[in-house]
Amino acid sequence: MTWGRVKAPSSIGIKSAELVTSFDVSRPEKSFDKIHSLKSIIASWVNENKPTHDGWRWGQIKSEALNDLASACSGVSFEALSNRSYSSTFDTIEVKVTGFPRIRRELFLSTYGWSSGVDWDRHSFGSKDTRLTDRIDTTLRVVHQTVIEPFWLERPHGNLYQTPSGHANIIPVMIPEPYVALAFNPELDTTDYEHFYASSGILHKWVDRVAGERIRPVYVTPVASVIPKTDVLIATGGTQHITVEVEALTDSLTGQLNVTLPEGWGTTKDLKLVNIAMRNERQSFTFQLMPSENAKGGPVRFEFSGPKGKADRTLHEIDYPHIMPQVYYTPAEVKLVPLDVKTTAKRVGYVKGAGDDVPQAMEQLGVTVEFVEPEAAKLEELLKYDAIVVGIRAYNSNKGMKELHPLLLRYVEQGGTLVVQYNTTPRFFSGASDFQIDPSTLGPHPFTIGRGRVTVEEAPPTFLDPKHPLLNTPNTITAADFEGWVQERGLYFASDFGTNYTPLIAWNDPGEDPLNGALIVADHGKGRFIYTGISFFRQLPAGVPGAYRLFANLISPRRE
Repeated sequence: MTWGRVKAPSSIGIKSAELVTSFDVSRPEKSFDKIHSLKSIIASWVNENKPTHDGWRWGQIKSEALNDLASACSGVSFEALSNRSYSSTFDTIEVKVTGFPRIRRELFLSTYGWSSGVDWDRHSFGSKDTRLTDRIDTTLRVVHQTVIEPFWLERPHGNLYQTPSGHANIIPVMIPEPYVALAFNPELDTTDYEHFYASSGILHKWVDRVAGERIRPVYVTPVASVIPKTDVLIATGGTQHITVEVEALTDSLTGQLNVTLPEGWGTTKDLKLVNIAMRNERQSFTFQLMPSENAKGGPVRFEFSGPKGKADRTLHEIDYPHIMPQVYYTPAEVKLVPLDVKTTAKRVGYVKGAGDDVPQAMEQLGVTVEFVEPEAAKLEELLKYDAIVVGIRAYNSNKGMKELHPLLLRYVEQGGTLVVQYNTTPRFFSGASDFQIDPSTLGPHPFTIGRGRVTVEEAPPTFLDPKHPLLNTPNTITAADFEGWVQERGLYFASDFGTNYTPLIAWNDPGEDPLNGALIVADHGKGRFIYTGISFFRQLPAGVPGAYRLFANLISPRRE
């Protein structure tokens, strides 16, 4: 905890203690001499004695801290503001720099700084002869040619991020860049006094009628965001179609949208020409993908190219009131999955739960999906569906389930297929539950929603009733359909279901007992009730082929 740890001279510790004890809260500028002296001693030790890497790093950290102390003691306050929150790598942005010194004495303002990748007008708001006695008030024009994004998302990654080498990979947030730096000399009677620096990221401020003053960083973006309208395309035969939008992130965007296809696929020869007049406007394109006999799966990649630059990524923004907006990018590509899958379902109702992409996945199977509104549902309208799927945690999050649930069971009695995805039965300290009905009445016969789950996505399945229609019609499900799954097999499996339900699959994490409640089914009246804890909400958006084949079986109507 002391400088002795890195074998630094004792004078550093002594000078540090003197700096703290002599601080005058009413005259913070009186600390300048001691700050400068301590910084010089640390610099000499680092430069002349070549300490270990640990010592060198601590020298850098404490020198930066001393610079921040000098800036705080000087009372120099300034900010650099832009009138917009985004700037493309092609654009020049105007930055208004304003500020003032808070202490009575004058400060010497020598120059301004810039970050790597930023080109500045050769226009300074200070010179070596300028004494800052009043406000800083000037305008810079900035061109930044490096896209700003979290460094840990720059490279392709799986379970681990591929971070760049160097000290940047230990920083928990993005370094504010571009930024403006002011160099100032607090001592007016000397010309060789080492400068200190105050810096500010370039920000955008505005006033919201409800939230008041809002502030966010200025992000440097590519010239365009290329936005495929789906992440996964399940190709079930014949020509496929993919719709892609190009959003201009600069004015007067012109160029061409190109596509790179997996082996065995072709497309039409017509050019997709981009011509967008204004920033944030979009243009839509549809690509036809034609398979040959040996067409393979893989990524379909899109790239915009034009006079202002190239772009092959999709911009995403995370914006909540309690945090600074964050921007990140994903590759502009679609996972193309050629798949032999059949379904006899034509029209499926979907009850929204806590949020998932299963409805969009069902549409990939050629199924028409319509959302069921619990408050307005009537039995005669439900009977038009070949199947009804209940979204994850719908019974926890959708208050209308209390009225809808009896209708769903009557729908099953009269021949419908009801697929209920996982729900939870948490108990809070008050003893209350957010489950909208008595959990024991979820199915036509009582069962318990347990806590069982299988988190190893490679866990081998055991088919408990291999001849059951759900494992054979219209697709024959085999162990191969459980290859390539992501994150987990499933969660919140059913338990205590007795003999009224038929369990279809058992599996387990290594070293644990098999669980057989991931997929249970019961015939009820003329129809079929299914409860599943299988994580279809993860597998279908990820384009897992076997998950599509199994889910197609679940929603296919029962045949006598």
